[in-house]
Amino acid sequence: MLVHEEQRREALRERERLDAWLAISPTSPITYESLAPDDLVPDRALQGSIFEFVERCYFENEDY
Repeated sequence: MLVHEEQRREALRERERLDAWLAISPTSPITYESLAPDDLVPDRALQGSIFEFVERCYFENEDY
């Protein structure tokens, strides 16, 4: 599904940005608490909910 592919690409870009940040700083860019690349894990339940929401919005507005 095209929507899922775009979401996947955005998630990869976000991961790349976080990895770049962690290469220069050992802290979270939001909380400034200690953070290592191994601490990052995807939230699969949240990701699934976002995909479902985006699909519903996309298909409901597809006729426009």
